[in-house]
Amino acid sequence: MVLIRVSKYFLLVLIGLILIIVGGVIAFNSESIIIDRSMQTLTRHSDNVNSVAWSPDGLKLASASVESSSSTIEIWDTSDSSKSQTLTGHSDNVWSVVWSPDGSKLVSVSEDSTIKIWDTDDWSELITLTGGTNWETTVAWSPDGSKLATGSNDKTIKIWDTNNWSELRTLTGHPYGGIFFAWSRDGSKLATYGGRWIIIWNTSDWSELQKQGLGVNWLNYVSWSPDGSKLAYGAGEWGSSTIEIWDASDNSKSQTLTGHSDNVWTVAWSRDGSKLATGSNDKTIKIWDTSDWSELMTLTGHSDGVNSVAWSPDGLKLASASDDHTIKIWQYPFNNLKIQSIHQGFDINNTTTQIGMVMIIIGLISSSRVVLKKRSFDRKNEQISITNHTDIRSIDKLYPDN
Repeated sequence: MVLIRVSKYFLLVLIGLILIIVGGVIAFNSESIIIDRSMQTLTRHSDNVNSVAWSPDGLKLASASVESSSSTIEIWDTSDSSKSQTLTGHSDNVWSVVWSPDGSKLVSVSEDSTIKIWDTDDWSELITLTGGTNWETTVAWSPDGSKLATGSNDKTIKIWDTNNWSELRTLTGHPYGGIFFAWSRDGSKLATYGGRWIIIWNTSDWSELQKQGLGVNWLNYVSWSPDGSKLAYGAGEWGSSTIEIWDASDNSKSQTLTGHSDNVWTVAWSRDGSKLATGSNDKTIKIWDTSDWSELMTLTGHSDGVNSVAWSPDGLKLASASDDHTIKIWQYPFNNLKIQSIHQGFDINNTTTQIGMVMIIIGLISSSRVVLKKRSFDRKNEQISITNHTDIRSIDKLYPDN
């Protein structure tokens, strides 16, 4: 009976050891377990979604896609899907869309080499501008809305006067096409990238303030921090990308962020500058703390590369566009998205490990008590046996055989 009870507790210890081993396997093979808890998924596009942008009031989203049958721009009312709108007119892939600062206009650029300006009251087409000699890739309004910058694959950037839509300037200096750019928050500078070179322009006279080679094979996006002190780039070679943070005062690199496993296609600062969102071809979005550049969160849910991310004006939502033909809207704070974060190696905080340790302790203590009780019982029996033996021998002496 005692043997059965001891075996039962040793079985408890064995199960505990198994749980600790399982906990160790989880700790070694899972850095994070995250599920898709995006608050909304928008699904009207039938092909890769290249760009997403919030309206200044945060009530609508505009998205652009690469669609073989029809190149469309979708306008989404995030509170009432029945009020959404589809814009047509481009004859080839639409690469980017941006709202004017006052929200009265939307601009789109396309592989058909045109720039279209849309009236957001009735979604009529106001004007079509002819850009460079090759397809248009990038567009950005100046913060005061008086100018528009558009980039072409012919290595040029055009600056337009938005009052009469006349061309003010054509900027050259990049050795390759596929130019990305961003205005500083105060509008005094324009940062442009193309062909491994970053140029910062003085927007008052369009002179070059800085020009520097970055020494990377590929840059996919550029974005100013809200205070104008830093620039963030999605950078790196195919299949192994980083995010580069540069000091805008002297254009020197201050930080390199690693964590994505494939090209970083897009970067976006939160309005208060406390966070940076990055989207990658590895299908994930990462949120970084800009105070110490630690990784706060990885958002998963897209089934293909993430091409564009954008914070809502109030900073409480993040929109992402993907090659999986969808747009996802994520609600901030993202804390409830992370189910469990487990770092590689033995982790005493792992729940499975903790249960295993408790079971081992209970099993060892319980089995020890049973063994001690058995030994105590055996000693008592031995004493009784010796006492009885002694009594018998004494009787024999008193009464010897006749």
